[in-house]
Parts: sequence; C-alpha cells; structure tokens
Amino acid sequence: MLKHRQGVPPDRKDKILTVGVLLMKKTGTWLRRLTACCLAGAACAVFLCAGCTRKNEKGDDTKIILPEELLPYRRITAMIKEDWTANWIWTQSGETEPDTWVSFRKSFEVSDINEARDAVACIAAESKYWLYINGEMAVREGGLKRGPTSEDGYYDTVEIGQYLREGENTIAALVWFWRDGASYSSTNSGKGGFLFEAELGGEKLISDASWLAARNTAFLQDPGARQPNYRLPEANIYYDARRELTGWEQPGYDDSGWEAAKEMGTGGCAPWNALYERPIPLWKDFGLKDYKNSSEYENDTLTRGQELTMEVPYNAQLTPYLEVESEAGKEIVITTENTAQGSVFATYITKEGRQSFESPGWMNGERITYRIPKGVKIISLKYRESGYNTEFSGSFTCSDAFLNTLWMKSLRTLYITMRDNFMDCPDRERAQWWGDVTNEMAMSMYALDTNSYLLYQKGVATMLAYTDPATKVLQTVVPIRNDYFELPMQQLAGVCGFWTYYMYTGDAEFIKEVYPYAKDYVGLWTLGSDGLVVHRGGSWDWADWGSDFDMPTLENAWYYKALQCVIDMARLTGNEGDIAELEQKAETVYAAYQTFWTEEGYKSASVRLPDDRSNAVAVLAGLADPDKYEGIRGNLTTVMHASPYMERYVLDALCEMGYMEDAQQRIRTRYKEMVEYDYSTLWEFWDHGGTLNHAWSGGPLLTMSQYMAGIEPAEAGYTKFSVKPMLGDLTSLECTVPSVRGYITVNISSEPGKEFSLSLKAPANTEAIVGIPRLGPAGSNLQIKYHDAVIYENGADCVPEQMSETLSFSGSDDQYLYYVLKNRAADAAHAFSAALADAQERSAYTVRLEVGANGAVFWNGERLESGSHEKTVQNGEEFTLEAAAGDGAYFCGWSGAAGTREAVLSVRPQCDMTLRAEFSEKQNVLRTVTFSAEAECDVAILTDGGTEIALAQGTNKVFVKDGETVTFTARDGFLHRFASYQGDVSSLDNQITVTADRDLEIRIETKKLDAENVALGAAVFAENSLENNDWSVSGLTDGSLKKGYTTNVLQPDSDGRISPVSVTLDFGEEKAFSHIALAPRTEVSDANGGSPNYPTEFTVSVSDDGRNFTEVVTIEDSENPMGVTQGYELGPQRAAYVRIDFTGTGTFAADEGVADPYRIQLMEIYLYHVK
Repeated sequence: MLKHRQGVPPDRKDKILTVGVLLMKKTGTWLRRLTACCLAGAACAVFLCAGCTRKNEKGDDTKIILPEELLPYRRITAMIKEDWTANWIWTQSGETEPDTWVSFRKSFEVSDINEARDAVACIAAESKYWLYINGEMAVREGGLKRGPTSEDGYYDTVEIGQYLREGENTIAALVWFWRDGASYSSTNSGKGGFLFEAELGGEKLISDASWLAARNTAFLQDPGARQPNYRLPEANIYYDARRELTGWEQPGYDDSGWEAAKEMGTGGCAPWNALYERPIPLWKDFGLKDYKNSSEYENDTLTRGQELTMEVPYNAQLTPYLEVESEAGKEIVITTENTAQGSVFATYITKEGRQSFESPGWMNGERITYRIPKGVKIISLKYRESGYNTEFSGSFTCSDAFLNTLWMKSLRTLYITMRDNFMDCPDRERAQWWGDVTNEMAMSMYALDTNSYLLYQKGVATMLAYTDPATKVLQTVVPIRNDYFELPMQQLAGVCGFWTYYMYTGDAEFIKEVYPYAKDYVGLWTLGSDGLVVHRGGSWDWADWGSDFDMPTLENAWYYKALQCVIDMARLTGNEGDIAELEQKAETVYAAYQTFWTEEGYKSASVRLPDDRSNAVAVLAGLADPDKYEGIRGNLTTVMHASPYMERYVLDALCEMGYMEDAQQRIRTRYKEMVEYDYSTLWEFWDHGGTLNHAWSGGPLLTMSQYMAGIEPAEAGYTKFSVKPMLGDLTSLECTVPSVRGYITVNISSEPGKEFSLSLKAPANTEAIVGIPRLGPAGSNLQIKYHDAVIYENGADCVPEQMSETLSFSGSDDQYLYYVLKNRAADAAHAFSAALADAQERSAYTVRLEVGANGAVFWNGERLESGSHEKTVQNGEEFTLEAAAGDGAYFCGWSGAAGTREAVLSVRPQCDMTLRAEFSEKQNVLRTVTFSAEAECDVAILTDGGTEIALAQGTNKVFVKDGETVTFTARDGFLHRFASYQGDVSSLDNQITVTADRDLEIRIETKKLDAENVALGAAVFAENSLENNDWSVSGLTDGSLKKGYTTNVLQPDSDGRISPVSVTLDFGEEKAFSHIALAPRTEVSDANGGSPNYPTEFTVSVSDDGRNFTEVVTIEDSENPMGVTQGYELGPQRAAYVRIDFTGTGTFAADEGVADPYRIQLMEIYLYHVK
C-alpha cells in the first residue's frame, strides 16, 4: 500500500502508559509521578478541528452564544511512546544554532487510499513546526513547549488521512528552533530537530535520511536592538522575501538542490529524551479575517511612509497577514501595543512584485501597527486569530452595565492567557506563575468548557514532575530554564487550588496524585514557640504587589487555609494516619492567630494598620469567627492595599461574610479605570502599569458568577450544588455555569425588600440547595412559592405533601431560607418566588423562641436561658430581643422567621413565628507566658515540647492553650548561670511547672561569670565578606548584636562542607584567653525555626605574628544553636592573632530571595579570659 522512495521502517507498536505513570529521571536516582488517566474521546480533544469557529465572537461582546452541549470531563493521558522507529532529523550542520528555520520534504506513494483514511501521525519538534500535506496546511504551529519534566518533551498525534490522496504524496514541514538562554515557559534541548512517524495500513512513514532538508534562508535572526523579553524562548520574526524558497511546501517544487537530512537518533534519544503524548488540544484556528478598518487601506499606494494601526475587535492571539505590491528591499515592521512590554514582533523585507506574507510567530493585541514605507501598494491587511481550543461556555449579565463589561473583560483576559500553558501574560513572559494559574483555573470553572481543565492538569503534572524529592519544594514557575522560583504564598494558594479543583470536578484521582506533594510542602513550615509559622521566604519573599502587606498575618492565614485543604485531602485519600499531626498544627496556628486581633482587624506589630489581604485570607481560611466580621468589614471597605492579584481574595471574603453591596462598591471603585478604558482585557496593576492583559486581574468574574448568582458546588463534582444569590444592589441577573454535570442556569429578579423571583435549570440527577433571601423587616409575613404552590407562609414551612419527594425545607440562617430541590430530568425548569403577604388576621400571635447553648436572650429585658420559650404578642405590639453570648462563645445570628447577625432585634410580628438565637463556642484560647532577662543573657529556657527559647533576643513570648499545664527548664549559658525565676512565678529551682489559666510574666535572674572579652574592638579581616549598611566583618567585634558578618552565597557539597572561609582577629598585642563564643543570627530563622547559616564545622588557630598559625581546636558537627550563643573551650592561650577557618555551614535563612543561599553568618565573636 505504502511505497517509500527510500527505505522501509520496521513495524512496531506504541506502548501506552496509564494511570500513575512513573517519570524516571535519566540518572535513575529518583522517580516522579505524573498525573495521568485514560482520556475518553481523546480524538475530539487532541486533533485539530479544521474550520471550527467560536460561536461567541465579539460582534456583540455582551452576549455569549453557548455551545448546545458540554464536553464530558476528562483527565490527561500520559502516553510515553517508547518504540519510535523514526529518527530525529536536521540539516547536515547547524543543529545547535539558535533561532533557525529548517524546511523538510518527503515524497511517497499511496496505492490504496482507503487504507490510509485513518492514518495517524506522531510528530515532535524542537521547538515548533508547521506541517503541509500535498500543499495543504495540516498543522499550524504544532508542538508544545517542552515538558512535563525538565529533560523531556511532547509529541503531537494528528489525523492526516483527510489530506492524503491515491498516488504520489508530498509532506513538507517547517521547523523553528528557538533561541538559547533563559526561559520562563520552556526548556531547551540544545538541538533543533524534527521527528515524524505515521502508520498507514500496517506500514510506517518515518523521518530519516530519505527526507530532504534545507535551511529556510528567508528566515533570519533579527539584527535590531529591540529583542523580546529575556523570559521568552521565542524570537522576533525577521523574514526576507528576496531569499524565500518559493513554493517549497508544494508537491511540484524542485528540491533537487536540497541535502539529505541528517539522522541524529531515534525518538527517545538524548538530548530530546522521553516524549509524552500532547495532553491538550492543538490550537483553534479562527481563519484569516479582515481588521475592523481593513477596507480603509485596500488597494492604497502609500505616497509616504506610514504607520497604519489596524483594529482587532478584542485583544487576541494572532498572526498578522499582508498582501502588497512592491519593489524589492522595502522593510515592513509589524508591532502591537504590547511590543513595548518585550513581546515578539515581525519584520518583512519585500521582494519584487505582488506578494503575501503571514508571520508564523504569534503575538497579541487589538491594535496592530504596520510600518510601511513609501511606494508600497497595499492589497489587503488581515490577521488570523488562534488560541487554546476551548469554548466560552459560561455567561453572566445583570442590571448593571459596568459589571457586564467587567465580566466580559475578565473572560477575555482569561482566554488570552492560555496557550501552551496558563500564563501570567501573553506578551512579556508567557510564564506559568502558580498564583495566576490558581486564579485562572477557578475562573475557567465558570466560563469555559472542560477542555480548559486539561491545561490546569498539564500544569499540575509539570509542577509535580519538577519537584525535587530532596527539598520537596513546589516550584512557582514551571517549566523554567536558567532560573528558579519558589514564592511560598503563591504555592500555599496553589495547594488550596488543588482542593478547589476537586470540588468543582469531583476528580478524586487527581487528589490522590497531588496529596503526597501537598502534604510534604506544608510540612516544610515549622511552628515557633509562639504557635505561629516560622517565616519561609523561599527564593523570592513575595506576598503581593501593592503596599504595606502584613507578612506574619498573611503567611499564617495562607498556611492555615492550606492545612485545612491538606486535612480534607488526607480524609478523601484514606491517609487517616496523617490527620492528627496536621490538625494539631492547625489548632495551634488558629489559637496563636487570635493574638493578632484588634478591633480593626488582624494585625501584627510589623504594620500600622491591618492589611486587607491578610484579613481577607483569614476570613476565607476560617480563622475569623463571625463575631469578628464587622471589624474586618471596616478594614476591607477602607484599606485598599491589594494588587489585582490579591483583590480576588478580598472580594471573596466580603462575599463570604455576606457584605455584597460592599463588594460591589469596592469593584466599582477599584476597577473603574479598567472598565472605562477602551480595551478588552484587564491590566496587571491599578495604575495602567505593567501588561494590559494579566491573568490574575479577573477575580470579579468569580464575584459575579459564584457569589452574585450564588452558584457553587456543595458536594464535589456538583452532585449537590447551592444556588444562594446575593444581588446586593442589583435588580436582575442571568447566569449560566458550565458544571461537569451540565449547564446550570439561573434567571433572577428582585425588588429589594419586597419581591424576589428565581428560575433555575439544573442538570439531571443533581440536588440543588436553593437559598431564598429574606424580605421585609423582622416580623413580616413572608410568602414563598414554588411555581404556583405556597411552600412557606405564616412563619412556617408548608411544602405540599405531593412535592415532598422533589422539594423539602432544610432550615434557615441570618440571610436565607433554604430548600433542597431534587432535579431528576435534564433541562427541567424550576421557579421560586417570594413576596410579603398580608398579616394574619389575629388579635395575638404566638412567638416561639429557641435559645441555643452557650448563650442567653433578653426579651424586653427578661433573661431567657438556653432552651425553648413561647410567648403571646398582641397584634401591633413590638418587642426587643438581645442575644448575649456566654463565656468562651460568640453570637452567630438570628434564624427562623427573622434573620440578622446583629445581637439586638426588634420585631413587630404579623404572623405566628419561630425565632432562633444561635451561639458557637470559640475555638482554643491562648495564654501568653512572657520571659525576660538582662540584655545578651545566654541562658535558655526549654519547654517540655522541646522548644528552646533564647533569652538573648530580649522579651520572649510562649503561647499556651488556656488551662494547659506546661513545664519550663532553664539551661545555663556560657557566660551566665541561672539564679531564679521572679515575677508571676518565683522559684530557685531551674525547672518550674505552671498552669496557664491567665497570662504570666516571668523574669529570669542570672549570675554573669567574671570574664573579659578580649576580642572587643579587635581589628578583624575576612577573605569573603558582604559589606553594606546591614553587614560588615567589623560587626564581629563591635560589642553589639545589631550588625553582624555574612559571607556571600557559598556552594557547599552534599554534606554541607565548603571551601575554607577565614576570619582573622588582630588584637594589636598578645592577650590571654581560654574560651571562644559565637553569637548566631537571631532576627530571622531558617525554615526549621533554628539559627540560619551557623557554622557546623570550623577550626580555631592562634598566632604571634599573623603569618604562622597553630591549630588549637576543630569543632565538627555542631548542633544548631537555636538563637543561643555557643561557647567552646580552647584551653589557656596567649596570642596576638586568632583565625577561624569555617569549613561547614548549616541551613540557610528563610528570608533569602535567591536559590540555595548558603552562607556563614554570625553576629559577634567573643574571646574570654575567665578571671
């Protein structure tokens, strides 16, 4: 059937790896697990759908036409093709030369076209390829940026049968090998290459030396100074049509002058290594289109050089096109409004006559500028939009045009930041920053079909594959080359995102894959003696852009939220043995976090005012009980420090607390300029700085679809979901959410305080928890209907018996009355309405009052204890209730026939009613034990939990659970001896046991040894010293712990040993001493709460002349001092010089901003002569 012109490859079968495929590093020293599962209906997801167009193109950008059906949920496959017979090929030389373009051709015959109809090709390239079959474009920009590991790559699977014909066929491919250097979105094998293998009727067509190759000489390296941002692997396009290989992709092209391709090894060989099946679809091609103003320049010959700005309906990923008539050598430059950010652009050099060109490298924008010189005749200017293959499948419209515009801009921002990976921006970086990804994933759940979920799965699989088992760090940017990032706050948000993904998809297998990594990552944090996390700075100590962030409150809030998610993951995956330790940490952080509370919100001593970001995350994490909501509300409505990234969480918190109108006002204030600006996407910063299309800025899309419409899963995978609308100041909205179970659509209208209506369409075999907002003042006779049947009236549920299998009342809270709706049929319509009914015609009403445990209620001043109470109230009479929480409890709110979180409630009943006062116990209360001692005291206090408290740091606080008994033991220091405890506890014994039923202040009295520090004021020299305002080697002998010594970054071996670093003290004369002491750095910790960069191995030598030194002692394997000055005995010495050679270093500081920042760091060196 298939006749090769040269050679016949052997016939072998692919090997498909299924769930839990192991990724093996080439050294064989470790294994990694890649998220993997069977992909049902893979063909529809993987293969290019030629001619497929989006139904919701921006003609009317406020209306989205949704697909009739949603794609089923799928997981990515991990197919490692291990039986390649095809060879990686290139030209005979130049395979390592970056930014090169090579064309390939192969002719072959098909004798029976019927056997070739189902032909499938497996194709890989370093770095991208364009495939033509018989002159027809079969793949436009194939290939993925390398991954999922740092060493491996992907291959595409493409149906090619539709392009083949009986008889002679020609395949042509254009391959672009990207530039070398750093990249924030890809790795680089170091060699260009192309790999092709297709099975046709049992035989294979493979890339090998029978293919012809030629350097595509029209593509040149851009010689200009304006190059793309260093984070991009892509280069500018520079095309000289005078050098082009005209028609090279066509069957009849004369390729006799081309060389035979060079074979560089079969698929799977180095440096390209293992190849994984592409887990996401090929790009969607929207076809060649006119710009909005193309007609203005058609058939126009320029009499002067001009810059023509062409208009795209919205910010799009596109490749610009031109058709012109010109003399040879004219330079046309094509840029966008984003080129200044460091985006790629294109340069075209004309040939003689009529010609057309479409730049293959995509750029983005909605204002495309062609700089065209004099004398060029423009035939037409067009563009081709391409993008990630997903459908716009969610929608939101409401009575506020401002919010409608913002929702669409959020959606446009989401879509333009998707391609090879979720990215922060499509121009400057194209990088998969995990904080952005977490927000993008959440937005996709409300706006896009399930194809978008594959991109998140791919990103997670890559992040897990990049995780080093030795460090267990989840990297924030992957794939990446020549750089490294761990931003702990973004990664903790990402751990929370794992659970979010599960809740929206119900994919328990996904949680099984990520759980070990998530557990290990939260395990990198340790808790200090104050019950809070020891700060972890990662490689970049970044919490947000913006200003005045409160790191202690924000980090602990993120950590607590991540712990809760990991606990949920442990339960789901059956890892019950992990839960106790995780819950203990969570309880400790919760209790310690409450010490940050002020009446204006949570705040540490590091800031003047509470930070909106940390208070928002505290609410979302469950650290803030409802009794604190009003204080936090004041913070979130007045403090606006958050950047657009963290603004999403601030808005979420306002909504979770029930303050929708505050959230709407904050949106209108903060997003005003972005919405009013004539652009279709959202900016990176509030001030129009940064990029014009930044993924993290679309949080209001969630505020609208998730909270205003009120749609979110109540159980994983939407088997049960809630519809709890919060209209705020809106009078109507319509929203569709593309859940994994099918479309959920609500249409809501409201006359505030008077009427409310909600229609709902839900997927078959699901349950909806429908919240009907309360109307009118307390005591009103609210009537609720389901269709025409009354289901609530006269202060009580009254669902008709015949509806009981479909609808049931499930209670109330301070804002809603809830009904559970069992929806069995697809597209069934459900209608709810609420309005105020006339008062019951009675002279008196019965009021039942249920007072919850842990509190009491005052009825017109009369105290009513926990339990049920009943009173009669005359028609027209008003009474006042006041809730009073008991010790260790707080008031949650009123429910039943009236609802509010305000403790005082005035009621004028119009019907019989039941009211409930709900209280809740506060979680752990902490007591503070404060220790103090004289300055620079080296006595330490040990807790019975093993924590060591260094008194040299000044006042030290230990947090203990209320009522808990704890033992403290004083340990003598090098120069100070314990004498007694004084203050709230007095004892001469070095060990005390106290019960923490109140805050305690304890002072440690010590006795200092009679010793002289002969190092004080000595001249000091170091071979390796970082000298600036914060650090200097002279700080080692200045008698102060405020300024110390640090080396530059060192490179220890696997045992922590380093090349010797010497520090020499010059006394100026001989002095006597017998002991040396080293003071560690104390103002920051390592990741384990210990002293950072303390030497683990060093040698002390002495000299009379500064040249000839005698070794005195070598210290090996010294333990972490935990903030306490460490002394070492030297024996009696007399010398004018002392040299310390450091040869080992410990763990690095948690606040560093670079990777592996090992150093030697000390605050003071003491040499004592004990008298």
